[in-house]
Amino acid sequence: MRFYADHPDRRAGQIIADVLSLAAIVGSVVAGVVVHRDIGALAEPALEVEQTGASFEESLSNAADILTEVPLIGEDIAGPFTRMAEAAGQMRESGAGSAAFAQRLAVLVGVLTPVVVLATVVSLWIRPRLLWLREADDARAVLARPDGHELLAGRAVARVRLPRLAAQGDDVIQRWRAGDESAVLALARAELDRLGLDYRVLPDPAHGASAGRNES
Repeated sequence: MRFYADHPDRRAGQIIADVLSLAAIVGSVVAGVVVHRDIGALAEPALEVEQTGASFEESLSNAADILTEVPLIGEDIAGPFTRMAEAAGQMRESGAGSAAFAQRLAVLVGVLTPVVVLATVVSLWIRPRLLWLREADDARAVLARPDGHELLAGRAVARVRLPRLAAQGDDVIQRWRAGDESAVLALARAELDRLGLDYRVLPDPAHGASAGRNES
C-alpha cells in the first residue's frame, strides 16, 4: 500500500495535510492540558475558602459547646457562636461547591478541547484519506488486469467531475457506450488523474502499443 499519490502536486497536498493535521492533534492535546491547568487553578481560592470556613466552623462550634456548660446563661451566650458556626459552615459548603465546579469544568474543557479537534480531523482528514487509499489501491489493482482500463473507464463515468469528463470530448460518453477504445482510454486516464496516479502502459486502441504515461 502506498500512502501518497504519484502526481507531485497531489502528493505535496497530502503531505501538507498530514503535517497540519498531526500538528493540530498535538496542539489540541497541549491546549487541553494548559486549559485544564488554568481552569483548575480557579479551584485554589475556593479551596482556601472551604478550609477557612471549616476552621471557623470548628472553632466556633467548640466555643459554643463550652459556653453551653456555663450555668444559667450558657444557652444565651452560646447562641451567637452557634449562629456564627452555622454561617461558617455555609461558607465552607460554598467554597467546596465552587472548588468542585472548577475541577469538573477543568476536566470537561481539558478533555473536550482535543476531542473536538480530533473529531474535526477525522471528518476533514482521516476519512477522506482512507477513502482515497481504498480507491487508489483498487485502481492500482485493476490496472494489472487485461480489462483494467475498461473498469477504470466505468468508474470514471460515476466518479469524475463533469468538467473533467467534458474535457475528454463532448461525445466521450456516447463513444464509451459504443465501445470506442479511445474513449475508454480517455476515461481511464481521467479516473487516474482524479486519484493523482500515474498511467500504466495502456493499450493503444489502434495498434495495441503503449499509450504513454502522464507527466508527474
